[in-house]
Amino acid sequence: MTDVRMTDEAAARINNRFDDLAAEFHNTTDELSTIVSDIDAGAGEFVGSISSATSAFSLSWREAFDVCGKASAIIAGNTNRLSIDLTVLDRDASTTIEL
Repeated sequence: MTDVRMTDEAAARINNRFDDLAAEFHNTTDELSTIVSDIDAGAGEFVGSISSATSAFSLSWREAFDVCGKASAIIAGNTNRLSIDLTVLDRDASTTIEL
């Protein structure tokens, strides 16, 4: 049985695409702060009535972007591999495992 693998060029394109996607998710977190500030500013004197909702909105989307960004980094780090390389996984997810 032979392994099914992409060409190095195709794997590099996929890797770059998911690396870029991970960066986009990370950068979107900063934009979210601006959006929440704009919502609060637009509420004017009613900001107290919506502040808990904007906090929940911000927290939920931050978490979603974080999860999607980590997943994208994991895919990028393991593209065209037939097993998971934990070293690449740790580097791409910016975490380290201490045993």
